[in-house]
Amino acid sequence: MAIRLGMLGLAVCAALAVQSETGLQERTKPSLGDVRWEILAKKNPTDSGTALRPEDADSVRSHPVDGNGSQRIEYAFVDGDEPVKAVTVTLERALSGETRGRIAATPAKGWHLNVVRFPLVDLPLVRGGDPDDDCLITGTAKGGYYVNPAKMKPGTWMVGGQHPGQSAAQFAASWDGDSGVYFGMEDTRGNRKSYGFERTAEGLRFYNNALIWTNRPWKLEYPVVLRDVKRGGEKLTWYDFADIYRDWDRRQDWSRTPYLDRADIPAWMKNAPAFVRFSRQWLERPESMKRFVEMWKREIGDMPVVAALWGWEKHGTWWGPDYFPCHPDNATFRSEMAHLRANGFHPFAWPSGYNWSKYIGDKGDDTYEIDLRRGWIDPNAAHICVNPDGKLFHRDAFWLRNGALTTICGGDPWSRDWLNGVAKGLAERGCDLVQVDQVVGGRINDCWSTGHGHPVGPGAWQWAAFSEQLESLRKTLRGVRPDCLIGVEEPCELMNDRVAIQDYRDIETYGDRLADIYGYLFHGYVPAFQSNPFRDEMNTLMYSAVNGQMPFVRPDFAELETERPALVNGGFEDLVDSVRGPAGWDRLIPNRLLRGVDPARPLWNFSGANNMGWLGYAVTLDFDAKHAGAVSLKFDPPLKGGARQGCADAGFADGRGTPAGGLHGLRLGAERRCHGSRRRTEAWLRRLR
Repeated sequence: MAIRLGMLGLAVCAALAVQSETGLQERTKPSLGDVRWEILAKKNPTDSGTALRPEDADSVRSHPVDGNGSQRIEYAFVDGDEPVKAVTVTLERALSGETRGRIAATPAKGWHLNVVRFPLVDLPLVRGGDPDDDCLITGTAKGGYYVNPAKMKPGTWMVGGQHPGQSAAQFAASWDGDSGVYFGMEDTRGNRKSYGFERTAEGLRFYNNALIWTNRPWKLEYPVVLRDVKRGGEKLTWYDFADIYRDWDRRQDWSRTPYLDRADIPAWMKNAPAFVRFSRQWLERPESMKRFVEMWKREIGDMPVVAALWGWEKHGTWWGPDYFPCHPDNATFRSEMAHLRANGFHPFAWPSGYNWSKYIGDKGDDTYEIDLRRGWIDPNAAHICVNPDGKLFHRDAFWLRNGALTTICGGDPWSRDWLNGVAKGLAERGCDLVQVDQVVGGRINDCWSTGHGHPVGPGAWQWAAFSEQLESLRKTLRGVRPDCLIGVEEPCELMNDRVAIQDYRDIETYGDRLADIYGYLFHGYVPAFQSNPFRDEMNTLMYSAVNGQMPFVRPDFAELETERPALVNGGFEDLVDSVRGPAGWDRLIPNRLLRGVDPARPLWNFSGANNMGWLGYAVTLDFDAKHAGAVSLKFDPPLKGGARQGCADAGFADGRGTPAGGLHGLRLGAERRCHGSRRRTEAWLRRLR
């Protein structure tokens, strides 16, 4: 792909170098074809602000650097009316052929820099003749893999995420066929940023936005890396761009120690545990929970299990801050946790981070079922996040039954101590793992308070504060039991060496196709799981198995009546015959939630020996690549087969969902290779790139 003048890339460096062969280049007005950037400056946080671009400068000077095509471009604003006095862009041409860009800006007196958009790179909307094979990807936690950007609505459609935040890894790419362009933000300090692609009226644009608030000279602390990628006739995939990012990532602190080598991870957690979720109703029925544990031990064996608890909170699910006593009462909860732990189940509770419920359950007459304002909110108002207008943070929340919440500031040491106290209370009551929920990807709220001990507005202070929270949480939990562990809702690479488990949710994709970006980059560093599977479908189970994520069971009380797993351990490798396939799979039916699928039709529709169709996907019996039995299953999803590739959409003929164990009973002690590391999975599956 050729990058034209006006885009931050190799061609820009080359063009500017030609202009500067005789030394300093100076002109009174920059051309629209120069490197693109945009700065939003404000006098006050609530102002709409003023945007400046290269063409607004009064003069521009470009300097060659080191004689290798690198450039420094200086923009001056001298008439006194602009909110910025100077901007400097540096484009470094590396020996590898990539371009590394940085920007610096000095605000005028009385002004603050708020958003610095750099670089802005205009890309072809359609490459080649077929828009359907043009692809975009960003390193977001929930997908970010899009096809045919030309279909996006101009001016309004954006693809991307924030880091720290929804972005698990700081890279993006655009490609078609065997050529594309890679963008990497090589930031190790957690500077607040958003990045991705936007559909402009003219085409497609990559953007990286630094989110800041400063009235002092400022510079981007990390380089934005651009690289042309070509494969000489071989089609590119998103893995090619992830591999480029991984080369940089493996040199960072968060990727220095593989999971199995970490001294802070107990042996049971390294032994590939399964994942079971108990709802609030299970906590109310301790005898049923005991029966389920007995059934699991009998049918599955001594497999370690992470036992997520949904609804342990005093008032409901994720309704802080009035958490204790735990539901249904402290004595019952402690007894249940002790029984789980004695049988290899490790309780996992998810307090809602810094979110505090203000009131819950709107009665329709200005009163609420639960009102925490006088007891919690008002006495602790000094620690609540402050909006740019000076008002305390407020958010209406439908999941609080039309209630509302506020958020205490993670940059306030008081708030961090409070959350540590919640975690300690859970550990003392028997929990082995605690998840900081609703602090997505480690991003704490922007806060404009001058009394919390942090700089106002967005900035690198936010990740520094949450990093301190992770460390203090680990110390607090280990003070109760050395093996207590932590996790966070949705992954961010910056946390990899701090957390022991990761709530991923990539199957809840916003994109056109699934892309296990975090799993591909960090399998072997942090185990991930999907937190929101449906009971009567197998998408999440199959996707998790194929990608080495932790399998997830949602038990049902009805399962206690059958007391048998969906498949006998290892049964999927025992071939019944070439028509019915592996043992047990003849009982599967398509998910009743799928549109246009006949629920009476069996999932496996064999059309002949060693060849069966599966909801439009090709599935074959593989007699050569197998673990210990006679056969294994090989899935070949189509190239344009929609988002859920490599997953089985299925329920069970009895209509009761996944019986106890389900696919999770397929513990064969197999290993999955990923970049030289190994981790045992619950089913023997081979992932073909």
